[in-house]
Amino acid sequence: MKNALFTLLIFVITGCTSSQHANESSIRGLTTTQLGEDKYELHYQTRHSSKHKGLELTMQQAAKLTLDKGYDWFSVIEKTVEINQTQRSLHNGSRHTEQTTRCGLLSCTSQTTHTVHEPAFAERTVTTHLTITLGKGIKPNGGVYDAQALSLELNNESFKNQM
Repeated sequence: MKNALFTLLIFVITGCTSSQHANESSIRGLTTTQLGEDKYELHYQTRHSSKHKGLELTMQQAAKLTLDKGYDWFSVIEKTVEINQTQRSLHNGSRHTEQTTRCGLLSCTSQTTHTVHEPAFAERTVTTHLTITLGKGIKPNGGVYDAQALSLELNNESFKNQM
């Protein structure tokens, strides 16, 4: 019985790992997952980029992946870009004490309130998600990118921005 369960577990683990291959690319925060022979999912998340730059880096990686796998072009099946902003506190706030005195006809009462002011900052996270299909030969019309041309264009644009 133990051998049968062990064998079943090995088949399940092997099946899960062979259907999807995730690897880290050279860009930090970008993961590439193989969904099929010519279908990939690219997911890029950063806190130090704009929506445009996040999409540009993901497209550049898609072009690089296409060329590395021996294909000529890729089509974008799904594309999403999300921006999330959250307020974060620094947890080193200043304490402020305020005393209020109220007097009536017969007596006065004092009330002391303590408040802590914590400085906060906005944290912005840009998440880009692409699902692509790779292809060779003649490009179909619409939504298809020539990997070599796109790679050169984006590399030249990056070079111009550094000058």
